[in-house]
Amino acid sequence: MQATVKAIAINAFLSQNEDFRTLAEHTDLLGTYGAFVSDVIGKLGKYGSLSEAQVNAVRNSVQRTHDFAAKRAVQDADTTPRPQAAGVYRDDSGVYRVVKSRQSGNLYAKKLNLKTGGFDYASGAIYRLRETHRLTLEQAKAIGQETGICIVCGAFLTDPKSVERGIGPVCAKRV
Repeated sequence: MQATVKAIAINAFLSQNEDFRTLAEHTDLLGTYGAFVSDVIGKLGKYGSLSEAQVNAVRNSVQRTHDFAAKRAVQDADTTPRPQAAGVYRDDSGVYRVVKSRQSGNLYAKKLNLKTGGFDYASGAIYRLRETHRLTLEQAKAIGQETGICIVCGAFLTDPKSVERGIGPVCAKRV
């Protein structure tokens, strides 16, 4: 008797939330959306319904998964080579310094933080950058003049000559 009541409750829930019907009927897809979605769908089977917060959380999680997959497909379709060497790069989202890891030897990207003047690790940015985004010395200097930050090390430029050059005196000797 209790199983029948639960089945009726689940069917009522699924008729009001069609997007959950696919998830509930195709459990093989649940792995695509991660453990959280699988766990919540399991709770639907256990309790017969979900709270509004659970429904919204699952929808948000599924949407993020779809958005990430679409973004990744665009990145994978771009056959332009990724950065092959350390240097300074710029794309639509900002200025990056690509550096080589001392431990693994792999390249990773750090994004210029205009508030602090430093470069902060940017998770996944190395996969978005392309070799064509690499800046020439003149382009890097122009950014330094524009922002007042040395594009090589991220230090704020205070000396008028450094601001004019767009690069600090120590870094100018290094490049």
